[in-house]
Amino acid sequence: MTDFNDYLPVPDMHTLAQWLDDTQQNTLCLMDDLSQSMYAVSQHARVNLPLWELGHVAWFHELWLHRHGVQTEPSLLENADRLYDSSAIAHSTRWGLCLPDIATTRAYLVDVHAKTQALLAAPLSAEQSYFIQLSVFHQDMHNEAFCYTRQSLGYALPDKFRQRLATKRLRANQLNHSLAMNGDLHFDCCSIELGAQPGEGFFFDNEKGSQRVELEAFSISPRMVSNQEVISFIDQSGTTLRPEYWELRSQGWFERQFDGWFAVDPQAIAMHLSYDLVQDYCSWANRRLPTEAEWQYLSVSPQWRAGSVAHSYAWEWTSSTFLPYAGFSADPYRDYSAPWFDGTYQVLRGASWVTPERLRRSGYRNFYQKNRSDIFCGFRTCAK
Repeated sequence: MTDFNDYLPVPDMHTLAQWLDDTQQNTLCLMDDLSQSMYAVSQHARVNLPLWELGHVAWFHELWLHRHGVQTEPSLLENADRLYDSSAIAHSTRWGLCLPDIATTRAYLVDVHAKTQALLAAPLSAEQSYFIQLSVFHQDMHNEAFCYTRQSLGYALPDKFRQRLATKRLRANQLNHSLAMNGDLHFDCCSIELGAQPGEGFFFDNEKGSQRVELEAFSISPRMVSNQEVISFIDQSGTTLRPEYWELRSQGWFERQFDGWFAVDPQAIAMHLSYDLVQDYCSWANRRLPTEAEWQYLSVSPQWRAGSVAHSYAWEWTSSTFLPYAGFSADPYRDYSAPWFDGTYQVLRGASWVTPERLRRSGYRNFYQKNRSDIFCGFRTCAK
């Protein structure tokens, strides 16, 4: 039985209302400019059908906040449970569903949002506060996934997101390049507490079970690996692996960024790299990936806080397999973590350029399978 008081303190009502509006506006911005044919993409192993995913976001929010996680309680949209339950509807079957049209699906999302905003007119229980945050963060994650989809399918970014990407890319690449002559940061033998404790605010269930990890002395790069370093690896190692969306032309390497092709910037942070490519790079460079505990120790270091560590432009692969901490127990949304503790998922830490600030915490654990490179992911290395 979940004790929702464990997830206190809660942001104030004004902040929750702002978060709700912000994530909703981001969703509508990312979806409203899509044509009907862009909504109805061909079946794709790594991309959701956009029309299905839009309905799923509304359904998840309504189920957990307004229907108390009970599918027998009525929905605002007929047959919503049969259409949008990601735990029960396999990815490959979503293209065969008889989905409501775009206007109906959008209206469902808008109606659920309005119903939630109405809740904020009165004091919230700890349970309501938990599920509002869960719904906002779930929608935030799908907004990032909508950006992955646009990149995968070659769709242009809306101006709002294109400007955000340009700003964050410039800042991240400038900082990363300025650190190119710096050596590793060295940390002596130390220990760190992984996991979340009750009373620290909202956290996901895979962060439960606080445990102390003893670390041997380690040296870690303050910067992320650049495109030039990846090019050198490709040229010198003979690997057949490539960053996703790269193409070698007579003029050199080019990469597709959403709907356009651009010459690869050698100084830029390398992104869209699979775990397998990253591990091969590390072997070639005689380096290694940090563990998630080492990465977290770096993230709370004075150097990180002082801005002398490049981060938050791309998710960062770690060498840690996604497994539960000791003492794990599933939260009400039981399928958030537990089904993925099968040893085939790898932990990524940090954030990407599109991840909102409210989701950025040093303890947040992202996770993907090793062959995924469509996500906004890069890496840094440690000395062996």
